[in-house]
Amino acid sequence: MHECSIVHRDLTPGNVLIDNQQKTYLVDLNRTVVRSKLTISQRLHDLAKLNFKYRQPHLEQPLVEAFFQVYGRETNQAVDWVRGYREKRQQLLNYRRRKTALKRLRFNK
Repeated sequence: MHECSIVHRDLTPGNVLIDNQQKTYLVDLNRTVVRSKLTISQRLHDLAKLNFKYRQPHLEQPLVEAFFQVYGRETNQAVDWVRGYREKRQQLLNYRRRKTALKRLRFNK
């Protein structure tokens, strides 16, 4: 999808299906948007929403590496996707924590 400049905007493990031949399918496309051309930063921002710890935290590292090995091969770009994902994921989690803290402050006034 990113090769076609399409951003999913609702990437969750429940929206990624894998069949017996290890072919991947994305579902729940109602929030997708088309951009003129996606930068690496925009791709990582979209991918940062993926939570590989979803049900089995101990599988996070192998899942991240396997996913981005395939993703890197598909995009044909020499980028450290794993490191970029981790940095963007951390930024996203920090943003969510700040947002939650602000809501609590407003609510407690």
